[in-house]
Amino acid sequence: MELCRSTQGKLPTQVPLFPLACLTDSSQRDQELLKSRGLPPHRALPLAYEHLSVRGEGGADEVMYGPTVGGIIAPWTGIKYKKKAAKLAAARAETGGGGEGESGRTDDMVWNEKDGQKKKKGEEGLRKGERYLIKDFSGLVRPGEMMLVVGRPGSGCTTFLKALAGLHSGYAGIDGTIHYGTMADTKSLHPYKADVIFNSEEDLHDPNLLVGRTLDFALRNNTPAPEARLPKEHGGEPMTDKEYLKKTKAELLKIFGLEHTPKTKVGDQYVRGVSGGEKKRVSIAEVLTSKASIQMWDNATRGLDADTALRFNKVLRDRADVERNTTVVSLYQAGNGIYDLFDKVTVIAEGRVIYYGPRSEARKYFEDLGFVHPDGGNTADFLTSVTAVRLNSSSLTRCLIPDKRARGPRRLR
Repeated sequence: MELCRSTQGKLPTQVPLFPLACLTDSSQRDQELLKSRGLPPHRALPLAYEHLSVRGEGGADEVMYGPTVGGIIAPWTGIKYKKKAAKLAAARAETGGGGEGESGRTDDMVWNEKDGQKKKKGEEGLRKGERYLIKDFSGLVRPGEMMLVVGRPGSGCTTFLKALAGLHSGYAGIDGTIHYGTMADTKSLHPYKADVIFNSEEDLHDPNLLVGRTLDFALRNNTPAPEARLPKEHGGEPMTDKEYLKKTKAELLKIFGLEHTPKTKVGDQYVRGVSGGEKKRVSIAEVLTSKASIQMWDNATRGLDADTALRFNKVLRDRADVERNTTVVSLYQAGNGIYDLFDKVTVIAEGRVIYYGPRSEARKYFEDLGFVHPDGGNTADFLTSVTAVRLNSSSLTRCLIPDKRARGPRRLR
């Protein structure tokens, strides 16, 4: 069994071919091989977004009535229900109930009559019946950086990642600008769409397909052209399709502990297959076959044990350091070991950014506002808990330093 260079002469026993300590060596060897053919060792794209807002349809004050047989036969009977809904919205606005609705969205996040005239096509802003899912996000993630996105479920983390990945279908509209390197719209990005990926929280696979066949299919769709492929040796001929597929597949199976599963079905709730944690690892390995420059991971550690979750994030950290990937990850539960791997943090509350900046300064920022970090607690959980505190909640006083309870932290908008 081959020893990685970082462990030779240090350990008396052999180590697996691709532990995390050896992954960097393997990547660097591949980069040297690419350089020997006159190819760039990696592709790097920065990601910038300016005043990014995502509009959705419906809101807390919009009442939708289900269709009935009578309504289908006589549709004019539904007019009275629409009038009731309009009166309800007006009453909530007059009494101040619209200040912070059932969803926690404030007045500037939902459409109302005060918004003025109807917006033209292509013009930014809310239309009637729309609301902001996220509003006014701005930031930059450079090549080689990792940004952590935290917030309560429903706060807009998934919407934010989908918008960054160019997945705009299903939304009423996207305002603001997203820059992928020098490309500022999805049309110019289309020829390079394989360089931007989004991994959803759900594991969607063909349950009857074997794990090995699943990775084979993904690799066949992501195998580089011979002109851009790794050579067999320094300055030599490029690998064949089969050689590249075999090498990459073996690496991914080794990294994520799936060597015993290639001949097992992926499965689902009806088809017997791999376990839930193994299926999540299959999803991660499948996405990594693309070797995309900009990667979005939506709660990718759901269903993984703590050790595997940490290992996965260390793989992303290694890819960012060596391959100069631009990585954005949303997590709902992240230990301090995972949290310390990131460069930046974005904290989302009710569709608005309440913190964006260096990971090392996030805790101090909220402590200066008066929030107390529990002894021995996870910083990521602390940041998420801050977004759950309401100004009119009795639990607020338990989260504040005594000398700051009188005024309380000012809510950021």
